[in-house]
Amino acid sequence: MQESPLAAIQLLWVNLIMDSLASLALATEEPKDDLLQRPPYRKKEYIISPKMVKHILGMSIYQSIILFVFVFAGHKFVPDTNNTTELDGTNKLTREAIINTHDLYSEECDSKTDKYDADMMAAGDCVYDFGTPYVFAGMPKTLGGLQMYEPYKKTTPSRHLTVVFNVFVLFQIFNMLAARKIHDEVNILEGVFGNAMFVGVWLVIAFGQYVMCQFGGTFMKVHVDGLTGEQWALSSIVAVTGLGWNLVLKFCPETCCPRMGDEDQEEVAAAEKDY
Repeated sequence: MQESPLAAIQLLWVNLIMDSLASLALATEEPKDDLLQRPPYRKKEYIISPKMVKHILGMSIYQSIILFVFVFAGHKFVPDTNNTTELDGTNKLTREAIINTHDLYSEECDSKTDKYDADMMAAGDCVYDFGTPYVFAGMPKTLGGLQMYEPYKKTTPSRHLTVVFNVFVLFQIFNMLAARKIHDEVNILEGVFGNAMFVGVWLVIAFGQYVMCQFGGTFMKVHVDGLTGEQWALSSIVAVTGLGWNLVLKFCPETCCPRMGDEDQEEVAAAEKDY
């Protein structure tokens, strides 16, 4: 992988979700009565609390691990049985298209198992197996610089990287629910339906992601035929696990996280004791 798995237009959509729309949704939460039961903020108390640091770091690490697995190994487990349609007006990849365009193809492919493998590629052999039930590897090049999906990007953006984009955005959509609570409350859905703005924005983001993945095509740098039902199910299930990880983080002590700001810890302990 020598290029970003997300295109610039996709990053713009992610930025819109995580900054503008998410801020609009979360900032419209009505004040709760329990705010009056909290102690006042201390003079040097930093706006990012240790609990927030815990969740920011914990969720970032978790999502990064999952996404790296999808980027570098997704072509080995992401289902896609519809990968043998003829390349005519449907803009899909076929064995014939690979043979006619791949400069490393050799006649020996006809008598070999055409599994995708960098060593076979280096030897000048065929690199795709159209009988596999998984997506084509969507990285433009291998880590060694060999071509992978690069010759076929003009035909259609990769379905593999479309799944990566979808998983990443769905992670943020579900994490919006968890971000409503910043004091380790277990019930993240408490009062959610009392905020019509939050529900409306959340649904708009979710519907917008569906439309972009299914109909965005080359404009959004996603596969021209969108994702299959299996791929949507896999993406959604993986993204929902972020809520489970958020629950685990709630029971982890924040003492192991760095404390932001320059507060004297004795003053912090004294203030907590007074309260």
